[in-house]
Amino acid sequence: MSTQPSPQLSPEDYLEWEAQSGVKHEYIHGQVSAMARASDAHVTLALNLATLLRPTVRQRGCRLYMSDMKVRLEQRNCFYYPDLLVTCDPRDQQTPLYKSFPCLVIEVLSPSTEAFLWVWQAYSPPEDWVEFKSIGWQGHISGIYEDVSLEL
Repeated sequence: MSTQPSPQLSPEDYLEWEAQSGVKHEYIHGQVSAMARASDAHVTLALNLATLLRPTVRQRGCRLYMSDMKVRLEQRNCFYYPDLLVTCDPRDQQTPLYKSFPCLVIEVLSPSTEAFLWVWQAYSPPEDWVEFKSIGWQGHISGIYEDVSLEL
């Protein structure tokens, strides 16, 4: 396939093209766009979350994926790469390039991702607790923000 996709791709063509691409691309309604690079804080937050969630996820017999696994929203005709996703659905074992039935999707928001259709919860004080009911996990926000500088 070419190094540049055609203006309008089918989901199947996107998956084939993306598997050969050296750069990650998201797919929305037939259009592809290269993903922006992540900052130190962004990567550290995602790693902290994965580290904290993994024991609970494994105990439940689920799978935790980080930034290189796509989520497919078939009803919205898109594929995107969230920072973390958890799936407990056995149907997701049938699709090695993407997952369609996550029970938890986490995106560390950045200017390029904050406008996507997220249901978000803001946490302010460092003493707040965070709960992800879909996997039965709760933890202190300070663990999530460990080693993250919030200075701009």
